[in-house]
Amino acid sequence: MPEEDDGSKADSGIVQVFNQSASTGKFAPGKTLTQDSTGVPDTIEAGDRFGAAVAVGEALNCQEDVDLAVGGPGEDIGGHQNAGSITLIALNNRRCRSRSLHQGSSLAGAAETGDEVGSVLGVNRGPIDLDEDYSDALLIGVPKEDIGAVVDAGQVQSKDHLINANGVLATTLTFSKGDRRAHNLYGMVLSSSTD
Repeated sequence: MPEEDDGSKADSGIVQVFNQSASTGKFAPGKTLTQDSTGVPDTIEAGDRFGAAVAVGEALNCQEDVDLAVGGPGEDIGGHQNAGSITLIALNNRRCRSRSLHQGSSLAGAAETGDEVGSVLGVNRGPIDLDEDYSDALLIGVPKEDIGAVVDAGQVQSKDHLINANGVLATTLTFSKGDRRAHNLYGMVLSSSTD
């Protein structure tokens, strides 16, 4: 709920986790998370829009754990307003520390005003693998990324995985036809694969 207010901090955002009963299969509300929750990095600020996008995957942050990726596209990074960030939170492993990602720190590119990293998230699931080193790939759409002088051309990034773009492995992916137009917003929608 990215538009949830915390007191006077408008649109700070909140995420509600639901737990599924193993015996009945029914869902029940679990913990709620904000940027002020214990173990979650950063602090609540107006306009962060924490929870604008959410993805769940295997080992996005910690090996052998189900992790939650939460987008905060309104997060300011340094002097860059709405540069955006992603918070990775372990759902089952209490020893695993949550961490924050943004461009210039753990993600390709530099933090820039208005990029809104964390507005679009997806997960690419690999083949079923019982190996300890298995992890899903977190995909990050950055539709407001400028490519050179092309405003809001957009791109897709992956955390810790390379993307195969027409046989070339890269950390980012832009429109494959090379026809980059202003306000193309490439990466505005991502579809997650299933097992």
